Amino acid sequence: MALPAALALLAAAAQVALTLWAIVRMGLVRMRAVRSGQVSVSDIMLDERVWPEAATAQAANLRNQFETPVILFAGIAIALAVGAANWGVALFAWGYVGTRIVHRIVHVGSNRLGPRFRSYVVGLAMLAGLWASLVAGALLP
Repeated sequence: MALPAALALLAAAAQVALTLWAIVRMGLVRMRAVRSGQVSVSDIMLDERVWPEAATAQAANLRNQFETPVILFAGIAIALAVGAANWGVALFAWGYVGTRIVHRIVHVGSNRLGPRFRSYVVGLAMLAGLWASLVAGALLP
């Protein structure tokens, strides 16, 4: 496997690891909330709105890990399938993963909308670059 293809695949694996980390953290924060008595199991069985703020932030961020990353995974899969996993695809994939890490840190930390939104927009730009590189690599000689 060529180095750009391997790097793109590793970027996808890093995004999967970030998602798995988000799942684990959400579970730990929720268990802590139940054990501390902030919420009871009967409170949360049918209503997600009663979770404390920290658990709600974790859950919101986890949902985010299943939104735009789909575009990353599709792009990398197609690039690998058609032999177009070039340096642009690899670098933009890692750039995107970097923005997702920043987005998560801000989202479950300070949750300041400005930095969070900027990381989101830069991530979208990284996805656009990835797809432009993919199309160029697949269609141009």
